Amino acid sequence: MESKTLDGSSQRLPVSVLTGFSGSGKTAVLNHLLQQPALNRVVVLIEEQPAEAATG
Repeated sequence: MESKTLDGSSQRLPVSVLTGFSGSGKTAVLNHLLQQPALNRVVVLIEEQPAEAATG
């Protein structure tokens, strides 16, 4: 992903996506990563989607 700086130049913005099934440990992994000093300038966006109703 590219973003523009104030002077109009482009720079790359690293993006990671963490996905998985319910109960697969995503929160544990995310909490572990956020405790790492190298990631002190990280932004986390969370989008939860409701489970789909079972149809039968």
